[in-house]
Amino acid sequence: MKKFAFTIAASLAVAVSSPANAANIVVNHVLDPAIVGPNLFQENLATPFTAGVGDTIEYNLTFTGGQSVTLVGDNILWLESLTNGGMASINTSVTWEFLGASANLVAGPIAFDQINQFVHVGSSIYPSQYRTDANAITFSGIRQVVTLLSVNLMDTDEDGTPETPSIDPREYYSIALYTDGRRVTTAVPEPATWAMMLMGFGVVGGAMRRRQKVSISFA
Repeated sequence: MKKFAFTIAASLAVAVSSPANAANIVVNHVLDPAIVGPNLFQENLATPFTAGVGDTIEYNLTFTGGQSVTLVGDNILWLESLTNGGMASINTSVTWEFLGASANLVAGPIAFDQINQFVHVGSSIYPSQYRTDANAITFSGIRQVVTLLSVNLMDTDEDGTPETPSIDPREYYSIALYTDGRRVTTAVPEPATWAMMLMGFGVVGGAMRRRQKVSISFA
């Protein structure tokens, strides 16, 4: 069984060193904010990407229609990609930045190192790193930059279950956002919605002016 964790594995095999021809990979993805909540929401990418030691992955995650997400009670945020490329323990250097952040969020970039273990690459981040108070947080996107520093390939899961033989680089086919926070609202109307609202205000204003003209009388 494949599992998610950020701890160091007990069974490590071949350590892979950094190649000279490192790549910069950009992953742009728009996620429906209605599905953001206390689960791991995974969507397949239109174009999978391949990354190995020395490569840098830049994730730019935004929400449909330029919307924002507001969360309460969050204890973790986790942005990652999954792979079919076998087991690995990947040492990474990360920067994390919130887009359209509310005042109580550390907008970033927030820098830290992290170990990705098993079948994913990305990072998790915790309130002590990104919050300045316990109130609701709001953001319109996430920019995360992950550099793969070294990879230890693994042949078995943590419980000894045989896994697909590991390779490096590996192909990553998805993007996933996890939070245990509760989504309380999605805001920022789309341009078409703003246009309809303005038209409605114009109609109401015109009607009021017409009523005022009819009520005026002269002696």
